[in-house]
Amino acid sequence: MKHAHLIAVCLLAGAPAAAQVCDPSPSEVVPNFEAVKQVFLDGVTRESLGPLLSKMSVSDEMWSGMTTGLANYFPGGFTHCTSVVQRRDDPGLVQEIFSLRTEDEARSLFVYLAGFHMDGEVAVMSLSFQTSVREALEQLR
Repeated sequence: MKHAHLIAVCLLAGAPAAAQVCDPSPSEVVPNFEAVKQVFLDGVTRESLGPLLSKMSVSDEMWSGMTTGLANYFPGGFTHCTSVVQRRDDPGLVQEIFSLRTEDEARSLFVYLAGFHMDGEVAVMSLSFQTSVREALEQLR
């Protein structure tokens, strides 16, 4: 699972406005990023994450690998979420890493999101996750 990735090209338009999900809150909350965080906390399923990925093609194999891998490595899901870093570059690229921890805080997952302004909101264009913070930080451009 260390190298499990889901790269999303063309993700989403229209997630509902979301409140802050992780602490501390980034300086500027991105509603579509917050919606992804909530899905990870609630339990990633095709049904829960699928609407956020409606503008991209995700194969059945990719869905199966992602949901099965998360369920096997993190069977109890996640109870803690922390915003690690948010980076903004002109004219509109936004990148963010957040961490998720199990209830016993024995395991962590680091999720990288990238998006840019499209149709009046930041649309998620890339999503990947790994168990290594170093690998997550290497995603930042």
